[in-house]
Amino acid sequence: MEKIYKGRGFHTNKGLLEFKNVVDYILEKEKELDIQIREDYANIYYKGGNICKFHRSNHIEFDKFYFNNRSPEVRRIQIEGDKKRGIPRDNRLYNELVSQTNELKDLFKTGQYSLYFDAAKAVMERYWKSRGKDNGERKDQQHLCMANLYGKSDYMVLDIEFEVSRLSSYRYLGPSGKVAPRFDLIAIDRAGNLCVIELKTGTGALYGKSGMREHYICYQDSIHRNPKQFVEEMRFLLNQKKFLGIVPNEVEIKSDLPRFLFAFTCDGKKLFSDQEKEFKNETARIDSQIQTIVVPKGTYRLMKNSEHSDFLE
Repeated sequence: MEKIYKGRGFHTNKGLLEFKNVVDYILEKEKELDIQIREDYANIYYKGGNICKFHRSNHIEFDKFYFNNRSPEVRRIQIEGDKKRGIPRDNRLYNELVSQTNELKDLFKTGQYSLYFDAAKAVMERYWKSRGKDNGERKDQQHLCMANLYGKSDYMVLDIEFEVSRLSSYRYLGPSGKVAPRFDLIAIDRAGNLCVIELKTGTGALYGKSGMREHYICYQDSIHRNPKQFVEEMRFLLNQKKFLGIVPNEVEIKSDLPRFLFAFTCDGKKLFSDQEKEFKNETARIDSQIQTIVVPKGTYRLMKNSEHSDFLE
């Protein structure tokens, strides 16, 4: 039986109502977590890492390999194994990780959210420390989401890393080689326009594979070609976020036609003014009608210009 694409959001009242209990706790007690709803499940992020993939109150996922804070040389494949490559599973280590993960998940399943999130954060922090990294790029993405909540900038982030489904009516029908385009941000501006935003960091990201022109073509050959279902899907998602209390009730998607924008932030390798000029010139070469956002240095806020906005708190 062919799978049917249902789109973003919970598609049963049971799932949505169970998730509301979790969201109520997060909104009251947690300031470091970001909530993003997918197709019948939700991801809860901590510093860009997935601290909880929620399906139902008794069904969540946490990556067991966060418990692997051994030497970086002990890689996932050495523990999990790979039959195709003839690498056997290390049953002792694998079962140890599964056991630790199940103990952690039991805290969540019994409604002990404070204990669960505190313990999960500590596990993730130890893992990142053992690997000598801080989850940089994904952490920046979460900072960007948190900096563009309603009232904090000119664009409220509604969704991140939106992948165009091959089962949707707006599926990609462009040149071969790109089956399911992915866009960085879906946002709503202060006028109620639904915006598809592709974020580029540094001038090296402007060209070639996954560059600006490729993303623009992918948009034209997917969402832009048939936007009705996409807009309906985003309205459904927005209404669920309102119900959950994540977004205020006054936020609306007023336009039936989404807009495509490029956003740019400097990577520090060249002068900011030089990078901004190159970004705007490349945008104009692709299509002079594309709107752009230049993210100011030292901030993650998406602003229409550098002046103060009456949309801000």
